[in-house]
Amino acid sequence: MWLTREARPQFTEQEAIEKWEQYRSRIDSLKPEPLCQKLPLSNADQQHRKVFLQETANRGDLLDLIKIDPMCLPIHQLRVIVPRYETYGPKVKTRNGWITTALPTNPPAPQITMNYVQGGTMTEVIYELPHGEFVFPFIPQMHLNGFATGGFMIQQGNRTVEVTTDGKRYLLWAGYHRSLARLVSNIGDGNERAALMAVTRADFLATPNQAPEMEAKRLLCLRERPPLLKDFLDDDLCMTLNLQKQRFIYRVKGNIEALEDTT
Repeated sequence: MWLTREARPQFTEQEAIEKWEQYRSRIDSLKPEPLCQKLPLSNADQQHRKVFLQETANRGDLLDLIKIDPMCLPIHQLRVIVPRYETYGPKVKTRNGWITTALPTNPPAPQITMNYVQGGTMTEVIYELPHGEFVFPFIPQMHLNGFATGGFMIQQGNRTVEVTTDGKRYLLWAGYHRSLARLVSNIGDGNERAALMAVTRADFLATPNQAPEMEAKRLLCLRERPPLLKDFLDDDLCMTLNLQKQRFIYRVKGNIEALEDTT
């Protein structure tokens, strides 16, 4: 349990169980309430939707752009870092600020540093990353000396704030810190709080029998009263803890090995 590993000071196993049960009993007693549904688009929203979908047409996972109030959006990510969402507050309060920060079609390149160690046939490369949302895909179009050789490249994941749906409810899929910052910045005004979000193709809600941890999370999101984004602001439902500070790296190691040839 992460309470016994990441919290500072750390909890004993018994303390963690007791703390967890306190919150679990409160959550289990919550009554169902209406979930967020998409809202009508203004003329400006419709124009931005058109441009956004044109500029992201190469992404096969994006289905639409909708307006929705993040306050009562169900969530699958059950932890946020307070200093991280607080940095977004001034950036996402206004409509234009939200579009720039939450729906970038050409986001700026992240700050990444690389170090490497070579010895004999062994090479180890370490990328220092600003956050944990990076991948290391194979890029067939990469060229070397004029030839399309293909290659691997460290890349930041998509930076759009996204929801997914099973046709019955929307679920906040990505962009938790920006969405929470939007909620906090406009907590009392539902009209200002509502924001444009991309709809992504994800089968999480509609696919049963996943790995045990994912299936438990899926069933939690499908409850009559699932966890909602606004719950992060309720001290009776959300723990506030000091956590061990983390840094993120991507480590790539390569070496030559001799294997038995059985052909």
